[in-house]
Amino acid sequence: MTPRGIKVLLVEDDAASRANTRLLLELEGFATLVAADGVEGLALILAEAPDVVVCDIMMPGLDGMGLLARVRETPACAATPFIFLTGLVDQRSLRAGMNGGADDYLTKPFAPEDLFAAIVVRHRRLAVRPDDREERRQQRARVRELLSQRELEVFDLIGSGVSSRDAAERLGISLRTVDSHRARILAKLDLDGAAALVSLAARIGAGSLD
Repeated sequence: MTPRGIKVLLVEDDAASRANTRLLLELEGFATLVAADGVEGLALILAEAPDVVVCDIMMPGLDGMGLLARVRETPACAATPFIFLTGLVDQRSLRAGMNGGADDYLTKPFAPEDLFAAIVVRHRRLAVRPDDREERRQQRARVRELLSQRELEVFDLIGSGVSSRDAAERLGISLRTVDSHRARILAKLDLDGAAALVSLAARIGAGSLD
């Protein structure tokens, strides 16, 4: 699924961060809703049924942890993918959040493509259909044919939701080299942006291209 088919709710109390992140999401093609706190976020979740929630942890009133708990105990939205945004000072809260049912997290400041990747991967895992195996097989064959071995490794890692920085560390290459590989992958596969790359990788099965 392309970003244009994914509705994202961003819950962030800092006005500047909220506006900047919303702009990034909208420019990438995500349908984006915003809330300034957990109470407003919960109301939008129940009214709008977003596909993915991206939420800051540290907020006044109903914070990210409280919102996550309310979401998970409400049958109508309990399965909604939930991604936390966290600062380094929030690590204790983050561990509690992951134990409480959060699906993923990003540490601030984060690269935009890492946020796009996290959203697409979490949504894809919820929405994957079992009836398109042959189409996925053909797409995997095309990707193997077009990409070099190193490009396949980068494709698999990014498609699995690994950040560019972590991909560089795992492969023993520089962040700039990862970015160069990603640019070539996008060109070879005729993909429109990082989110489209992640969506394709999630669809055909990242890690299955060896």
